[in-house]
Amino acid sequence: MSLSTRSIGDGIAIGLLAAIAGCNSETVRDGNVAPAYSQFRNFAHAYVQATGSLNRPPNNAEELKPFLAKFGNADELLRSPADGAPLVVCWGVDVAKLTSQNNRSPIWVYEPNSHSGKRWALKERNPVELTEADFAAALFAPGFK
Repeated sequence: MSLSTRSIGDGIAIGLLAAIAGCNSETVRDGNVAPAYSQFRNFAHAYVQATGSLNRPPNNAEELKPFLAKFGNADELLRSPADGAPLVVCWGVDVAKLTSQNNRSPIWVYEPNSHSGKRWALKERNPVELTEADFAAALFAPGFK
């Protein structure tokens, strides 16, 4: 197999893995899932688990920490992986009841600061990396921004 054929095959494999994982091309770099993507995905999983166990969404970080601990250091998972700033969270939102409007899913968690013109957020249960323009035009959970 020639180098160029192998490179094309590797690129196809990486793209297929990204599609299976629900990632876009910005999420997968050099064949690896961006750490922020994984962190936000774990945050969403922990929040949904907490909602089920508590029979309501968590109202603060302390209620979520035992569920985050299953995915790593809870205090670190509550902070931006880029600069360590606390994530902005719409506590008490029931993620299962969030509804899209005009094909736009609402944001309920995001990094407070942009990094190179982008920031990570959760749209429903999906981690996304948004440009500042996309963030400014985004839909947010009711009563949140």
